[in-house]
Amino acid sequence: MEKKIAQIISVITHPLLLPTYIYLLLFSKPAFYTLSLTAQGHKTVILIVFITTAITPLSIILLLFRNKSIKEKLMMEKRQERIFPLIVVAMFYYANYYVLSGLPLHPAFQVLNIVFSINIVIALIISFFWKISLHTISWGALVGVLCAFTVILQTPFLTYILAGIIVSGIVASARLILKSHQNSEVYLGFLTGFAVSIISFILYFF
Repeated sequence: MEKKIAQIISVITHPLLLPTYIYLLLFSKPAFYTLSLTAQGHKTVILIVFITTAITPLSIILLLFRNKSIKEKLMMEKRQERIFPLIVVAMFYYANYYVLSGLPLHPAFQVLNIVFSINIVIALIISFFWKISLHTISWGALVGVLCAFTVILQTPFLTYILAGIIVSGIVASARLILKSHQNSEVYLGFLTGFAVSIISFILYFF
């Protein structure tokens, strides 16, 4: 039962869903950096993000590994299996950056899209040598982005930050319960995602 719950948690907190979750959170509060878009514009942006960072790369990954189970396709438990899918994901994350760069979005969103791409490239490079947790990289990035928006752009996301930390702990525990990772792999994953987010925003705005 414990493993079943851990599997469900791993699916609903899948790294490919994190960009969409982050955009939903950032658009949930009215702020100066969202004023350039109407409510319909927000929906359009979220749809673009969902298609380019979740639906399309996931569809390609499912097609690439037809002989594997859905769980194996989604989780990519073996380090060697991650290389090509991560290259595919990186390409579509760049496509997401390119498409959204043509819209009247605040520069913070361009930094956000760069954060997505950098994290994927780092995960790809590390995966040649070591198995880092893609789940906790993504959730570390989410917490880091919310911290950056709170401190640098003065948007109060404290409640979401605390919730993000709690969820990150739950996700890390789920990955450990499934024996998908060791402690160091989930901790380093979270710290990597968090650090990339914070450093990217600091470099851009300061």
